[in-house]
Amino acid sequence: MENELTTEPCAAQNTDNWQGSLLEFMTKELQNERTLRREAEAKLEAQQYKVLFADTVTAGSESILVREMAGRLKQNGLDIGQNRLFEWLRENGYVYKKQSSYNLPTQKSLQLKLMEVYIHTRTDSSGNLVTEKTTKVTARGQEYFFKRLMADRIFFDERIPAVREMRQKEKEQA
Repeated sequence: MENELTTEPCAAQNTDNWQGSLLEFMTKELQNERTLRREAEAKLEAQQYKVLFADTVTAGSESILVREMAGRLKQNGLDIGQNRLFEWLRENGYVYKKQSSYNLPTQKSLQLKLMEVYIHTRTDSSGNLVTEKTTKVTARGQEYFFKRLMADRIFFDERIPAVREMRQKEKEQA
């Protein structure tokens, strides 16, 4: 009978250790899972604007006008218009600055298949045939320029008077 009394508490003590170890293990796993989930949510939040723009581009996989590209950029947080976008494209060598081929894609843009030129003819009011050239941004170009423009965001912010004034006030206060 003494043997039965001494062995019973040992069995109960072993069971408690096993349950405690399992509880510790489960707690650590839960903490790890929560950490991984927070990291994944932060990554998704950081990539949210990229996903929105990618959806926009894939929805219309055809070439678009530079004006439409500026509109899509504005929808995705980059405050830019057609004129400033053309200015950036000229300064970075994607379209020509020369008057004879002003705002037409450079050879570089055409070789990289970032832009295309659409040539069409129309008849003016005098009955003469007029050839017009239109610069369009390809789907590949939309993605490429979006990445470049988001990296060069300060270029556009400095050209907006309200942003320029705000930055000057920040410098004066510092």
